[in-house]
Amino acid sequence: MKRPPSTLTQPALRLIVRCYLRRLGEEHRADRVRAVFNSRLRTAIGRSDPGRGRIYLNPRLLDRYPQELIPTLVHELCHVVAGLRAGHGPRWKGLMRRLGFPPDVYHDLDVDGLDLRRGRRAARAARPHRRPAARR
Repeated sequence: MKRPPSTLTQPALRLIVRCYLRRLGEEHRADRVRAVFNSRLRTAIGRSDPGRGRIYLNPRLLDRYPQELIPTLVHELCHVVAGLRAGHGPRWKGLMRRLGFPPDVYHDLDVDGLDLRRGRRAARAARPHRRPAARR
């Protein structure tokens, strides 16, 4: 049985990032870009912070759908390369196409059965809120 993607080490993720940056001619960014697994992501499979050069990957979703690791990493990497204000605009779409991936914006993966709780505070916040009775 293959290992789940969330067991990839930091050097392995760094190598994948460097490979795709090289294909874009942006290898000079490799030391600044860092991809990490972030268990705080709930239904998003990935997220990027272009200003900090960070890519966050959802370990629960990627362990369930390991074939989505590379497309998700490339999607978020293109956000980092395209820049803060590029969004899913023409520059980002062009980078995705240069790497041979369709410029898809959303995933349609099944998230049923994933533990989406974030902890005690989130559980408390999810409870229905009752307004106290007005004093007379």
